[in-house]
Amino acid sequence: MKINIEQSEQFNDVEITIRCNTLTDDLLKIISYAKLMDKKITGFKDKNTFVLNYDEIYYFESVDNKTFIYCKSDVYESNLKLYELEDMLKNLMFFRCSKSAIVNLRKIKILKSLFNSRIEITLDNDEKIIVNRQYIALLKEKFNIN
Repeated sequence: MKINIEQSEQFNDVEITIRCNTLTDDLLKIISYAKLMDKKITGFKDKNTFVLNYDEIYYFESVDNKTFIYCKSDVYESNLKLYELEDMLKNLMFFRCSKSAIVNLRKIKILKSLFNSRIEITLDNDEKIIVNRQYIALLKEKFNIN
């Protein structure tokens, strides 16, 4: 892989051009990460609205018909339903791991198999999330696990 960078005051915006013979999984991950850099979502906490970058988010969770956004040390509420978030995040590095949660794949530190055909994810902030059986094949595909 060859990387070329042109820096000049004549450029008003950042432009990324990828030239390749085949669009590989690694390239798709790079593209996904680049798209994520400019994306933002609003969260609500203590009657205030916060603008959050997707790369700050560890996971989304739905509890009692409310959707929460979990960051490293704060939790925000979202007006969006989990299925709406899943649709918005489908080409980014997020993964639906259960009926009630979507996790940021870049925040995963450890994958641990459990005895009941489930997987426990440990995030960078040491929080643990369970991947339900029906989502395991897709998770293994995302991480190229046999």
